[in-house]
Amino acid sequence: MLSLFTLYLQNPDEGFGWTAENATRLYSNYLMFVYASPLIGGWLADRKLGYSAIRDDRGRVFFMAGHLLLGHVLFSVPSRWSTPR
Repeated sequence: MLSLFTLYLQNPDEGFGWTAENATRLYSNYLMFVYASPLIGGWLADRKLGYSAIRDDRGRVFFMAGHLLLGHVLFSVPSRWSTPR
């Protein structure tokens, strides 16, 4: 699916018309953040938040659901810098 995404980014008619270099750069940065975010989140949970930062399981679920919701909201916000000129 992600390889189709890079092809879509490169398509000048129905996509963004990016160069292969820019599309691949976005693809690789996305994958880096996908695989690095659990490591960063685990480190934050262990070192900074600690076990007692969120008292019960219900609080942890709402805390993480809020982060997931924030990510989806950020995906829906259009931006001017998303297409290189």
